Amino acid sequence: MQTLQRKQLHNWIDWLPDRVIDEIQQAMSIRELRTGEALFHLGDNSDEAYQIKTGELLMTNCSEEGKEVIIANFFAGDCVGETAVIDGLPRVCDMIANINSYIGVLNKKAFNLLRLKHPAINHSINRMLSYRLRNMTNNIRIIANADLQQNLALFLQQFSNGEKHNTIRISNEQLAKILGTTRQRINQALKNMEKNGLLKTGYKSIQIKNDLILNIAQSA
Repeated sequence: MQTLQRKQLHNWIDWLPDRVIDEIQQAMSIRELRTGEALFHLGDNSDEAYQIKTGELLMTNCSEEGKEVIIANFFAGDCVGETAVIDGLPRVCDMIANINSYIGVLNKKAFNLLRLKHPAINHSINRMLSYRLRNMTNNIRIIANADLQQNLALFLQQFSNGEKHNTIRISNEQLAKILGTTRQRINQALKNMEKNGLLKTGYKSIQIKNDLILNIAQSA
C-alpha cells in the first residue's frame, strides 16, 4: 500500500488555495503550552480547532488499569480538534504538550463561518478524514497479524513519512505506551532492528536507515 504522508493524514489547511489559507491564519489566535500542559481534556466541550505551529502534542487516554496510553503524536503543521467541533460532541481524549509548543487556535464561530464561506474547507477536511480511515483500516489489518517488531516497524515507517533517512524524536517509554507493551520489550526489538541495519538509536531518538523498515511493516 502506498505510504500516506502526514499532510494527507493531519493537515487539512495546506490543501487549500493560498488566499483561503491566509484567511484561516488571520482568524487564528496563538496559544502557548508548556511541557505537560493540556490543550484539552477528555470530556471537554469542543469549541476550538487547532493547528500546531511549533512543538509536539500527545493524544493520550487511560487504560482500564489506569495506565496512560499514548494514542498518537502530532507535530508542527498538524491539525487537531476539528472533527469534534463539527460533530459538537465532547473531546474523546487528552491532548498534552510533549514539549513547549505554540498552537494556532480557531474558535468555533470563526471555523464555522469560514466553512460556509469557503466550501473547499469541507472538501479538504473530508479528504483528510478519508485518508485517516483508510490508514486506520490498513493498520488494523497489519496489527492483527503482526508481531511486536512488525508493529514497531509500522509505527516508525509512518512517522518517518516513508523517507529513507529520518530521525524520530521519541523515547522507548513512549513507544511502549503507544504499542501497549513494556519498555524492556521495546528495547530488545530496537536492538534487534539496529543489529540488522534497519535503524540507529540515540538519546530519545531513532534514525530510520533504509526502506527495509517498510518491508517489515507490510510483511504481516
